Amino acid sequence: MIALKLERRGADLVIVFDPEACAALSLNAGDAVQIQRADGVLVGTIEHDMEHEARAARSRAFLRRHQKTFDALAKH
Repeated sequence: MIALKLERRGADLVIVFDPEACAALSLNAGDAVQIQRADGVLVGTIEHDMEHEARAARSRAFLRRHQKTFDALAKH
């Protein structure tokens, strides 16, 4: 179970994710976290950055396409 801490920052009430919680949930700054109450229990969902996934896939394709060049340069 991950326990989160509520803090007051100015006029805002914020939820603080410690580093262990961020790592366990794969959270990064700017991620959207949605919380709702269901049957008296708070339920949270995290929307992962799909644009990031598309960029990562494109980067992997670039690396595969130019692997021979990288290997040749590494021998020098």
